[in-house]
Amino acid sequence: MDHHRIAIYLQTFVILCLMPALFANQTAREAAARQGLAVPLVERTAGMDQDMATLRDRLRQRYQAPIGNTSEILQKWQEDGTFDGVDYQDANRSHWLTIRHLDFTLQLARAWANPKSPHFHDEHIAHCLTTAFAWWMKHTPRNPNWWWNEIGLPTRLLKILLLVPELISANDLQTALKLCRKISLKNYTGQNLVDGALLVMQRGLVEDDVSVVTAGIRAIQSEIRLSPPVGTLGALEGIRADGCYHQHGPQIQFGGYGLGFLNNIANLAELWKDTGWTLGEEQWKILRHLVFDGYQWVLWKGRMDLLVGGRHMRGDTGNAKGHSVLAALRQYRVLDTQDASRYDQVIQRNTPGHPNDLVGSRWFWNSDLMVHRRPKWMAVMRACSTRVHPMEDNINQDCALGRYFADGTCLIYRHGEEYVEMPAVWDWTRLPGTTLPATPVATTKGQRFTLSAKGFRIRGMTSFVGGVTDGQHSCAIYTQNLDNVTARKAYFFDDDVIYELGADIRSTSPYPIATTINSCRLNGDIKQGDGWAWHDGVGYVGAGLAVASGNRTGDERILFGGLSEETLKTLAVFHLQIDHGLQPQQAMYCVAILPDATSEATAAFQLTAVLSNTSDLQAIQFADGTIAAIFHAPGTFDGFTTDSPGIFLIHENMVFVADPTQQLKTMTLTYRDVARSIDLPADDLAGTTTVLVF
Repeated sequence: MDHHRIAIYLQTFVILCLMPALFANQTAREAAARQGLAVPLVERTAGMDQDMATLRDRLRQRYQAPIGNTSEILQKWQEDGTFDGVDYQDANRSHWLTIRHLDFTLQLARAWANPKSPHFHDEHIAHCLTTAFAWWMKHTPRNPNWWWNEIGLPTRLLKILLLVPELISANDLQTALKLCRKISLKNYTGQNLVDGALLVMQRGLVEDDVSVVTAGIRAIQSEIRLSPPVGTLGALEGIRADGCYHQHGPQIQFGGYGLGFLNNIANLAELWKDTGWTLGEEQWKILRHLVFDGYQWVLWKGRMDLLVGGRHMRGDTGNAKGHSVLAALRQYRVLDTQDASRYDQVIQRNTPGHPNDLVGSRWFWNSDLMVHRRPKWMAVMRACSTRVHPMEDNINQDCALGRYFADGTCLIYRHGEEYVEMPAVWDWTRLPGTTLPATPVATTKGQRFTLSAKGFRIRGMTSFVGGVTDGQHSCAIYTQNLDNVTARKAYFFDDDVIYELGADIRSTSPYPIATTINSCRLNGDIKQGDGWAWHDGVGYVGAGLAVASGNRTGDERILFGGLSEETLKTLAVFHLQIDHGLQPQQAMYCVAILPDATSEATAAFQLTAVLSNTSDLQAIQFADGTIAAIFHAPGTFDGFTTDSPGIFLIHENMVFVADPTQQLKTMTLTYRDVARSIDLPADDLAGTTTVLVF
């Protein structure tokens, strides 16, 4: 046989040997393309091979821990590959009990793969693991909630495949990869896209296809951006211009999807470090915007504010989510080489024993959220206009009573534990800061709860919702039209006091109306007198204040859809409200809240700063002489005239202006006989504060 023929035979043999891998890679790329990803044909180089190996090694090291109680899991394992005590018929959309089978399997994989484990490469562990994995591949259980099938399940499968590839049979591998290709990313944005693309990246590592890995990484990194303009995929979601994170439309998700995004990007930036996929400076600029214009404002003493935390509210959720944010920031601090000290400041002020050094006001104009911070306290008010979604409620039966949580709710923090576990016992028609009907609570299927007469709201019902700030002081307006109750609710934030004013409160609801000033954990004595009350270092001054205190009991099933049995929580509660009765017409309220005052100072406080509280004008004079005014119609007050409704902070020689409707292009103001016109911000900056100097 001549050398030429031998060469042909050898070449053919090599091609035949490579065909399965080539076919597998082609299948992987086609699958990624079907999932809605642009799959670049990346040239395979030695550098790429090294980067792929680096990612695999780093992921394996991460996934090897924690090992868990392996002996306990082995006791549950049965010869057919199932685990004793796992409910294989469960169909709960929120907390799927069947997935525990894969959780146990993953724990066995960690015990087998971790060199520090006493079960490292143990033959019995390998047998139990492979039979359990094979059982799932044969029966492929599914959940009625798409998330489990397309995100939760593949997340566990890919960790197992990366940890113990040598233990998985070829048939089980192909079945697992098929399950991991179920998700379609074509219509996904934000954290949902990141979750899915992360699975694509890991699947590419399992299949050893650099093109698929690159497609997944590029899709993830494409979400490190400001949300795109209206009319494009992903509009009004992701990182907004105001620093907030939105998902499921224009809805605040600092503590839900946003927290997942923040942590995912921290972990991935660390994973990609010193590879061809390292994050660039432009991406870091966007992440700094999210951290310093967003997250740092909603943390107080290590806890995340409840109003921005998302629909998962069981337990001390603020503490858990706050700690998760700080863990991510510790990673950013190391990875972002520009200025570690900024991250240090956030971490330090949220560490016990350190004072708050972030003082000022921030209005999140894309989100209808006001945050006002003083050295010793923080107040957060959330509203809901036609431009944003209200609080996510009764999704997978989580936060079933959350219908009113974005309707002017205002929470006040000093020591940070004021509202710990309060969502379980709140009367959700009597939330701090709100003016609401006592809508009855009805049971559903004997297990779940929802507000009766619950009209579905995609967004808020009124457009005149906004805020203005000079950086230190602020005011906000929530014009309410909800469940047959209308009101003009104004919030004014000064150095040492918050003023809450309500005007033109009208109702045709068949249920009594009340404005709740606060409803928090009872902590110490309550003192009160004619027109004032004091509790836990906070004073309240106003007519009609009604104090109630005592134990309240609630069922945590209203918070967490994964609970099927009654789960009661009892807390001692301080509650303060103003009753407006049944079907009031033109009712009003005027309350001053002193977040860091003695009972003596509260009793002596006078409401002399209130200048107007009518359907046309609500105004306060701050301690430094600044007048904060909300004009519901064009008008004149104390030498100041506006040709349009608006919200203003009137200083000695300048006026801070905002348009709550976010629809006006210009405004003409007259101050001290000088008339000037101003062009108002547009697009994603509509509703921001503009300064006009006189």
